[in-house]
Amino acid sequence: MSKQRRGRSARQTGAFRESNKGGIPDWDKKRQAFGIMFGTYGEKDFVATIFDGDSNVSEERITSVVGSFKSWYIHKPQSHKEFFNRLAERLTVWFKQQNKELIINGRMIIDGTYDELYALIPKHARVGLPLPAFDHSPQDELDLEAIEHPVWVSRTYSIETAREGLKSGKLDQRLYYLNPDSADYWKQLIDAEQYNQFFECKEALEFLVSTTTWTDFFKEQNSDGIVMLGGGSPTKDLVLIKSLLTLKPDVEHIHYALVDISQYMLMSAFRLIDSTLRRIQVRSRVQLNTLCWDFMDLLGARKRLRREGKNVAWVLPGGTIGNLDELRFFNSVAAKSVPGDLLVLGAETRGSHTFEELREILANKYRHEAFRNFIIGPLKSIWHNLDDAKSFHGALDHLKMDVVDGLEFGHSRIPGAVSVEISVEVANRKVVLLTSTRYEEQQLIDYAGKRSFELVNIIASKRNPEFKQFVFKQGSPRND
Repeated sequence: MSKQRRGRSARQTGAFRESNKGGIPDWDKKRQAFGIMFGTYGEKDFVATIFDGDSNVSEERITSVVGSFKSWYIHKPQSHKEFFNRLAERLTVWFKQQNKELIINGRMIIDGTYDELYALIPKHARVGLPLPAFDHSPQDELDLEAIEHPVWVSRTYSIETAREGLKSGKLDQRLYYLNPDSADYWKQLIDAEQYNQFFECKEALEFLVSTTTWTDFFKEQNSDGIVMLGGGSPTKDLVLIKSLLTLKPDVEHIHYALVDISQYMLMSAFRLIDSTLRRIQVRSRVQLNTLCWDFMDLLGARKRLRREGKNVAWVLPGGTIGNLDELRFFNSVAAKSVPGDLLVLGAETRGSHTFEELREILANKYRHEAFRNFIIGPLKSIWHNLDDAKSFHGALDHLKMDVVDGLEFGHSRIPGAVSVEISVEVANRKVVLLTSTRYEEQQLIDYAGKRSFELVNIIASKRNPEFKQFVFKQGSPRND
């Protein structure tokens, strides 16, 4: 008898009721739930995961599916049948992994309600999912340990306000992550057709964990943990955690520290990591420390970052170094690292491009709605403190993008660096909203080397060979 005949269809169980009114019922909750169930972050990552392994599906096809998501709130899908069929197949497998035999088809996803879907999901697999509308008591469904988790908070960090940034002429870029919409706006940014760096970074990390540089480091008895600097990429966290679990099968608890100054980014990442590890039944093997901390100043965080006498890999993978003061970053990591630690540093290199070529290449990356939404919070704060005739939205329409010498303009400390500078005119003066730096490869390597981080490997993204993961090893001892 075929598997199709053996399994019970959700339609046969009476779990789903058809509804032909409007768009996909509860589409927002379903999207969120599917992302968590498959351990993905953002719409593009979710669609790419559903099509994973299908070489016939192009980047353009993935982008087209993502572009249709908004319309499905209002109208039932008129295209992308293959996507819903693939999603149904993946859900059928997912339920089987949760020890539940159930056959899902695309029509059930389109017509059923979220409450009906939620009711089918085993209780142990509901951690992190949006709650349904029907009456429920989460405390009765989930054990207390699955609900509570400590977050270690720094008492010492300080952030320049938008008003202070207005006076200095340059905003503190940490402000973009410190409002309740930060995580959602960040997801919109990485989903944007013009922004591919999230996937370039993830691809390079997936290759990195297969290299002997990585596997030999963690096969050593003295290496047992990872410190992730920044919480905006939980699917990358999962790549690293799963690798460590595989490489350390005999270790009862591996150590993983997640550090971010934004509680919103930190919790968004934690929920996906935690719920995914529970669903694949390895959560008990991961000591997951979450720190609401500025990783540019890790004073007081040592005991939460690493275990005494063990080596760790420090990871800043997504090109964030290009938004930072490089000297402060290297000094901060050096103060808490020990000889033998790895440092994985994702960075965009400038290749052989001239300023004019870079200006043209980067224009589309920053001129789209998702980027405007991302910077809107701090910009509103500036306007709140002004008596300016120019409207707030008018200012958004006049953002200026330039490509400048990073060292000369004070955006980088590394010779040869080229910085993208996004600015706006406020009260007849220029205010820099955001900078992002590209490096000459050898200059970045030399700068790290002078701070006792010696290069051991470089992993380039196949999607974009100019985005690279630089792997360094800490050399001589440093004093705290």
